[in-house]
Amino acid sequence: MDSIENKPGCYVLVLYLPEPTAVVFDRKGTSFDFETGWYVYVGSALGGLQTRLKRHHRTRRDAKKMHWNVDYFREYAELHEVWYSFSEDSEPEHSWAHQFHSMAACSVPVAKFGASDCKSGCIAHFFQCASRPIAPMLRSGTEQSRSFRVCVEPIRAPSGQAALDQYVLGS
Repeated sequence: MDSIENKPGCYVLVLYLPEPTAVVFDRKGTSFDFETGWYVYVGSALGGLQTRLKRHHRTRRDAKKMHWNVDYFREYAELHEVWYSFSEDSEPEHSWAHQFHSMAACSVPVAKFGASDCKSGCIAHFFQCASRPIAPMLRSGTEQSRSFRVCVEPIRAPSGQAALDQYVLGS
């Protein structure tokens, strides 16, 4: 995460949940069941991407204080990569959430997850994907019509050249 500048921007966490898990989200005991598989969380960090992404990289074992729903989910899910774009506003966050919502391969496991205060009409900012998401999913739908660029920060990139080509280039 140190390679990412601490400028305002938006991001996507690509997460893998290795086993079915019931996650408790608050002191009241609110719980949701999640299936094994791939998930994405879309967020913004207008105070600085590097700081926010370092936070998402940590878990309770690292003395992380729980704040957002994704913090609780992250305790069980592996962080595989981060997609990000520098932006002075949260427009990419909402555009990306709408794009994931429109994809047949993505579903909303919990309505309003990550979007409880969203004023842009997003049904959620958290999605389950049928297979490992790849960055070109966003590049193809957003870069042509907007001025932001999607960058990839691999945490656990796929192995092998063919897998890496698909991951980075979408080929």
